[in-house]
Amino acid sequence: MIQTLIAFTIIMILVMTITPSIIIIKKEQNVLNQRLKNSYYLHDILIKELNKNTAKIKNDNYTDLNYSIKYQDELIKVCGMWINIKEKQENRCYYGKRKQV
Repeated sequence: MIQTLIAFTIIMILVMTITPSIIIIKKEQNVLNQRLKNSYYLHDILIKELNKNTAKIKNDNYTDLNYSIKYQDELIKVCGMWINIKEKQENRCYYGKRKQV
């Protein structure tokens, strides 16, 4: 009986220490997934803007992502801001240079 109780206690201690780690890892995976998705979207916007001539500043919304496009001579700056799953603000900027026509 005592051996069973000790074995059960050891198993419960392992479960109680591993479970919070698994929850933290899953949350971080979701944050990285969101960051990757938004980075791809910002990159696509930059590529689209590099291939056309548009006005000075644009703002638009994509689900949880707010981005802006700024033009300075040949340079294009695409910056995005979003609130991640952990309720922290994240920023990402991409730069490109327009081809001379």
